[in-house]
Amino acid sequence: MLTHGYFTAMHTVVSLALAGPDAEAAIAVAERIAVELDGRLSRFRPTSEVAALNASDKPIHVSDAVDRVLGLAVRYRQETEGRFDVTLGTGGLRRREPGVWQADGKVDLGGIGKGFCVDEILAAWQGLDLEYGYLSFGQSSIGCFGEHTWRLGIRAGGQLLGPVEIGAGRVSTSAAAGYPEAGLRLATVLGDAAAACEAWSTALVVGGERLLARLPKTMRTILKR
Repeated sequence: MLTHGYFTAMHTVVSLALAGPDAEAAIAVAERIAVELDGRLSRFRPTSEVAALNASDKPIHVSDAVDRVLGLAVRYRQETEGRFDVTLGTGGLRRREPGVWQADGKVDLGGIGKGFCVDEILAAWQGLDLEYGYLSFGQSSIGCFGEHTWRLGIRAGGQLLGPVEIGAGRVSTSAAAGYPEAGLRLATVLGDAAAACEAWSTALVVGGERLLARLPKTMRTILKR
């Protein structure tokens, strides 16, 4: 029997379906993590760590979670030849030492935050008695686990792709804004880490299919031209 849950975080509706004795507890854990990360990662919240980073011209200390997501953002920028870029084109984001960062421009983690949150929630669920399930951030960043296959609709930028069959794994979809200069209207990436999938789906709609040569072999794509 599935237990369903819904809450709002990161400006979207998060939906969950879980099987197992700890399903209700898992939903509460997911909401706690999502709300906490939203408070740390949103550049629109004046009390967030990202807002503090954007407001400072000096290095600042950040929490472990923010340190890790910023590190991933820098890594994926390098892997995608700069097509995934959380610095709004400035490229000015540097780790001075573990947990200490400086941004020369503005940082926006909207292209990786939901995926990172999916990964954090699924990691926290490993200690709970759950059989299988999924969580979905607005149908654009999805994580599934257990021996079960789901047929889920995938949506980004008001466009719907799917339903798509998903087993255990992570999925992210990004949509091009306006007419796609790179030739792709939607890019869906499936893999083992939702943050990576979100970064790569963003990079593909920006950089186009030529980036597929750099895509890790553990990932696969569904593209809409």
